[in-house]
Amino acid sequence: MKKVDCIIIGAGLSGLAAALTLHRENKTFVLIERNSHVGGRVKSTRSQDQFILDHGFQILLNSYPELKKFIKMDQLNLKKFNSGAFIYNGAGIDILGNPFLHPSIIFSLLSTKVTSLKDKYLTLKLVLLALFKKSDTPKGSESTKDFLVKFGFSQKMINMFWSPFLTGVFLDYNLNVGKDYFLFLIKCFVTGRATLPALGMAELPSHMARQIPRQSIYLNEIVETWKDNQVILSNGEIYKSKAVICAFDLANSSDDLMEKVS
Repeated sequence: MKKVDCIIIGAGLSGLAAALTLHRENKTFVLIERNSHVGGRVKSTRSQDQFILDHGFQILLNSYPELKKFIKMDQLNLKKFNSGAFIYNGAGIDILGNPFLHPSIIFSLLSTKVTSLKDKYLTLKLVLLALFKKSDTPKGSESTKDFLVKFGFSQKMINMFWSPFLTGVFLDYNLNVGKDYFLFLIKCFVTGRATLPALGMAELPSHMARQIPRQSIYLNEIVETWKDNQVILSNGEIYKSKAVICAFDLANSSDDLMEKVS
C-alpha cells in the first residue's frame, strides 16, 4: 500500500488544476485517468492531411482569471479571433462588434438594424455593469433570461442575439444560468479575446500536465474499488490518502465508479 496526501480521480482540466495546486504546495498525490490522454473532453486530433481538429466547438477566452494561475499564456501561441458576431437579419448580415477592442467599427455598430437605439444603450449599460461589478461570486438565483427581460432588452434583440449566442456558451436553450455568471462572462468577453492555441485546444491540458511530475500521473488505469480514502487500481496497486478528489463527470461516467464506493 502506498500513502499519499491526496488521490485525484480524473485528469481533465479540473483534475490537472488540482494536481498542479497540490504539487506547488509540496503535497504528494496520484492523478488517475482511465483514458490514454489527459484533458478529458478537451482533445485535439491531427488528420491525415495534417489539419488539427478539436473535438467539439471549443475556444479559449484569454481573459479567464484562473488561466494565468496554471498556464504560461505566451507558450500556447494563441491565435485570436475578432471580438463580435455576425447576425443574419432576414435580408443580409449585420455585424455586432466589440468597440472596446475594435474602435473602428463603432459607426457600423450604430447603424446596424438588428438592434434598436434603446437596445444599443442597454448593451452599453450592461457592459459597464459587468465591468464595474464588485464581485464575480454568484449571489442570486435570477436566471439570465429573466434578467435580460427585466433589464429592458427587446424581444427581437433577445431572440436574434442574446439567445443564440448564450445558448452556445451555456449549452442551455432556456438560459437558466444565473445572471451573476452571465455578467462575469460578459466581462471576460469584453476585456479579452476568443483564441485557439496554434496546436489545438489539447495544448491546454498538455501544458498543465508538463508541470506535474510524470510519476504522479497514471493513464489507462481504472479505479476498481474506492472505500473511504483508499482506492484499488486495475493494476492491483493500492493507494491510501487523506483526501480523494472526484474530478470527473458523474453523469457521463461509463464505468459506474460511484457504484464501487463502499
